[in-house]
Amino acid sequence: MADVREATESDVPFVRELLAEYLLITWPEVTGQAVCTIDDLPAFSRDELADPLGAFDRVWLARDGGAVAGVVALRRHSEGVGEMKRLFVREGYRRSGIATALADAVIDAARRRGDTSIVLDTLPSRSGALRFFDSLGFRETAPFSEYPFEMVFLAMSL
Repeated sequence: MADVREATESDVPFVRELLAEYLLITWPEVTGQAVCTIDDLPAFSRDELADPLGAFDRVWLARDGGAVAGVVALRRHSEGVGEMKRLFVREGYRRSGIATALADAVIDAARRRGDTSIVLDTLPSRSGALRFFDSLGFRETAPFSEYPFEMVFLAMSL
């Protein structure tokens, strides 16, 4: 089983690496255009990569046998509402419980800080992610952010 720990300053290179991998996979799905380098990403994504621990309230890394396998972040969406961001597990580590362990870290942290719910969004094409979030107790909810592309918005009471 993977070891999930909150990221520290010494982990920033690993956090950047995983977030960049996630973003370079996601943006072509969103835009339908090739995104080849970090420089091709939108400014807010590049800002996230520049200061990943500052972009979110908390960030966790999962390691499996010392190898960095996954990442997830938590930020405050609004008073009493946490938002799970950037849940990503590398291909070779999927279906091993790492995504669940990362999600559990975020859900537990949101509960402990007093949030009463947690929200997230994902692409409608990510059917595996939608099934996964459903298995955790997330349900579709009204949009809570605006995007120039279609998204599925999910929420869970804590």
